[in-house]
Amino acid sequence: MCLRHSKSALISLLVMFYFGSLTAKRLRLPIPKSLVVLDSSGIDVISDAVFLTERSGIFSKDHHFVKRIAIVEAAMNKTSKEGGLWRIDRCAFTGITQNRRKYRRLVSLQKRVRKTYGITWSRIRHFDLRRPIYSVLAVRLYLEITMPTIPRRLRSQALLFSQEYHKCADLSSGEIDLSTRAWRERRFIRGNLIF
Repeated sequence: MCLRHSKSALISLLVMFYFGSLTAKRLRLPIPKSLVVLDSSGIDVISDAVFLTERSGIFSKDHHFVKRIAIVEAAMNKTSKEGGLWRIDRCAFTGITQNRRKYRRLVSLQKRVRKTYGITWSRIRHFDLRRPIYSVLAVRLYLEITMPTIPRRLRSQALLFSQEYHKCADLSSGEIDLSTRAWRERRFIRGNLIF
């Protein structure tokens, strides 16, 4: 009788250990190689990056806003690689995504990024944003902190982009007008790029 109880106790202990070890492991999403290559670009890279962030479940729904930002930034700025595909300004990077004291919600978002992707955000520098995985995560963190909701309509997104996205940078009014006009004309939302 005692042997029977010890066998069942051993079996239950092994089952608990087995299932406990499964839940203790971190489930990280696989990152495509194209997202870690320095200065990689193109619609496939943008789509992979957006899909990866949507799949994580960390960030709120963006209604294709992140994808549209990358397409417009790539079309409007063909020479500079600073800030990556999403052209995150240095002031936005340091002021928002690195300022854990000011933005309490950022702490939990960065912990979830570390758990999901294995990326310790405090070690990321602005230069690292030239890799698409860091750039897309920076833009998602930036949008989560600064913009409570992202509009669904294209015109509303264009207005939000032109007024808020590069707010902290000292850009010339010509660049802002060009990007706003590009959104209004839907120049970048045709053919295969319809969202």
